[in-house]
Amino acid sequence: MKPGKDSVSRLFDSGMECTLSDLSFEPFKADTVNVKSFDCGNGDLNEFLHTDEVNEFEKEHFGKTTLVYCSGSLAAYYTIYADSLERTYVQKHGSLSKATMLHVKSIPAIMVGRLAVDCKWQKKGIGKAILERIVMYALDNSSHMGIRLILVQAKLDAVSFYEKFGFVAVPADFKEEAKRMRTKGTRTLFLDIDKVREALEE
Repeated sequence: MKPGKDSVSRLFDSGMECTLSDLSFEPFKADTVNVKSFDCGNGDLNEFLHTDEVNEFEKEHFGKTTLVYCSGSLAAYYTIYADSLERTYVQKHGSLSKATMLHVKSIPAIMVGRLAVDCKWQKKGIGKAILERIVMYALDNSSHMGIRLILVQAKLDAVSFYEKFGFVAVPADFKEEAKRMRTKGTRTLFLDIDKVREALEE
């Protein structure tokens, strides 16, 4: 039995001003207009949407970008794509069986490559609602393909936001993760969707 929308929503319920029912979602298309005014306060995230980078990403099937509207205005966007995480990064978490750890080198995942909310719409619960939608997507599609984790590479000041919803940071003592933190100012976090599924069954 697949988890319903309401059951997933309760895991993300924290008095949000905006919920999934308040938002509309549209896939980015080459002829999409009115994205140039988007400003989340982060130059890199703005540039991805304002330039041909997003078009190239779509054309090459490197990821799918979804535009998020509230009251008819572009409020946010996110990009997801297939990825994986080396098993050694999750060993300390202890959520995978020993048998699994022996037979796989990496854990299949969905990567949230970008998630940005326009400054005018921040602190209204839109980021939480988007995460809820991505979790629902992962749960639905895990019955058709291998998906065990949801990954993000969050700016250091956004780590606590993801941790509130059960994301776990890859240990900082891993060489590659330490390098990422030092050079890019980001941290890799993962959410085990089997843990989400267990919580929904409680």
